[in-house]
Amino acid sequence: AQFGIDEYGKAHANLKRVLGLAPDNLIARWQSLQMPAAIVAPDQAARDQYLERWRRGIGWFEALDWSDPKFGAQAADTLVCATNFYLAYLGLALTAEQRRNAGVLRKLARAAYPALPDVRVRPIGNRRRKLAVFSASLNAHSVSRVWSSTLLALPADDIELAAFYPGTVEDASTANWRARATRFEGGQRSIATWIAALRAYAPDIVLFPDIGMDRVTQAVAALRHAPVQVAAWGHPVTSGLDTIDYFLSADACEP
Repeated sequence: AQFGIDEYGKAHANLKRVLGLAPDNLIARWQSLQMPAAIVAPDQAARDQYLERWRRGIGWFEALDWSDPKFGAQAADTLVCATNFYLAYLGLALTAEQRRNAGVLRKLARAAYPALPDVRVRPIGNRRRKLAVFSASLNAHSVSRVWSSTLLALPADDIELAAFYPGTVEDASTANWRARATRFEGGQRSIATWIAALRAYAPDIVLFPDIGMDRVTQAVAALRHAPVQVAAWGHPVTSGLDTIDYFLSADACEP
């Protein structure tokens, strides 16, 4: 809650107290590494300190023995407690760090949902394809402003469009998605329930426009639900996830 109201210093002090009492508390560990000391770093030294703390923290997770049930029991809650949102704003090409982050997300997802293995890859052929857009930004959000006009204009003869919206605000943009999508799923649900709904639709392609920006999307994207999975620029950086096959961009946005 303190991160939500920008009291980052107090939040980190509380996390430090938690870890002093329970050093194996994964939620406190994950938030400590992902969240900076302040929402806006005052100088380069602060950014460097954040990155060093992040690297130490991710190393701690990489060394965990995931066969230990005490870690598996915490995996689901840890997976949705924070994203790597701030890592993308350091202005550096941190491809290796994004891959390390994704590696831990994969381990968390597998530990949290052992009964939900990755969907097998299969040919999708050239018939009418089922595209599922999973995004918490299908409202008046910058992600939706960038992508909605293109996605909603996809030819219905070629693409059956479904929308999975774990966001909490509905507006005119959301209404456009409801009107166009063959299937629209919304509301607040558990990760397992979202995964069940997505897999029940059996998409050929899943598009995740905002993996690094939303905790629910991050958790769902850490598993494979379709033969083809695609990320876009909610953040213009790699997700690092081996569940993502393509990155959707534009000529004008690439060097």
